[in-house]
Amino acid sequence: MKTESEKLSPTRVKLTVEVPFDELKPAVEAATKKIADSVQIPGFRKGKVPSKLVEQRFGRPAIMQEAVNDSLPDFYQQAAAEAELKPVGRPEVEV
Repeated sequence: MKTESEKLSPTRVKLTVEVPFDELKPAVEAATKKIADSVQIPGFRKGKVPSKLVEQRFGRPAIMQEAVNDSLPDFYQQAAAEAELKPVGRPEVEV
């Protein structure tokens, strides 16, 4: 994970975080499973839908959005720790 920090004001810092796909891959797999567990597709038992079918039905962007939403807090904490920041408020996030 690549992290850059830029001080905007005495109380604001901009963190730019670049996460390689290898680090995001477990979150993508977990998001695919989470979606598969929550949907009912004819011909498959609930939770037993193949990941390829989930990707075809819901699309890669939906899976990626779920993966990013689930893993964002962890990556944010890592980036803040690397930049030696102690966040006081909630971050504004741009993906």
